[in-house]
Amino acid sequence: MPEDALAPVTEPDLHVTYANDEFLLATKLIAQRRKDSLDILELAARTGMMDATADKLEALIYRHSTDVGAFEFIVDGTDIPTEIRLLAEHAAQLLARARSLDG
Repeated sequence: MPEDALAPVTEPDLHVTYANDEFLLATKLIAQRRKDSLDILELAARTGMMDATADKLEALIYRHSTDVGAFEFIVDGTDIPTEIRLLAEHAAQLLARARSLDG
């Protein structure tokens, strides 16, 4: 969530807040639906993370998680750290496959 998202409104103008690409990538990594694959590749390219390892992707997920307790409602299973690790490894494999097709 952007830092100023919850700041009180101080002027009458419309204030639009949006998520940055890194935050969007983190949310796509957590959801990791089949339809998210192209978005993950695009966002990884835009954030300079096409070469990211599973460790870096896992760190990205945790860096942008506002409520780690909510993971139990998002991921399967009760071992949240293992589930997040598996999501990161799966995404790293997706990125590696994309790199091999480009090269």
